[in-house]
Amino acid sequence: MPQPGRASAALGARAGRRAPVDPVSGALSVGVPIFNTVCRIVDDERRELPAGETGELVLSGPQVMPGYWQQPEETAHAFPGGELHSGDVGLMDEEGWFYIVDRKNDLINASGYKVWPR
Repeated sequence: MPQPGRASAALGARAGRRAPVDPVSGALSVGVPIFNTVCRIVDDERRELPAGETGELVLSGPQVMPGYWQQPEETAHAFPGGELHSGDVGLMDEEGWFYIVDRKNDLINASGYKVWPR
């Protein structure tokens, strides 16, 4: 099954600000949601988690692809409720900065190449 892409097109650092580092995990923030984008951290039942809790990063917005071309089963799996489930495990801090700390599935299929994160 195709793997969703990383969240980099939906998050970014605010102009004039440096991305913070999470004091617990040591992860550098991947940013805050860009204009007209909704990013949330959810548990396995798709319930939104509060700041500081770790779960899956889900995204929605005009720049997020609507699904996989002519692959309705894969689209239904990766986009339940119309949001992209990124496969990234992360958290959001009290100021709205997001951090990626792991992957739900360590194998990433990028254009047919098998990639494993460190």
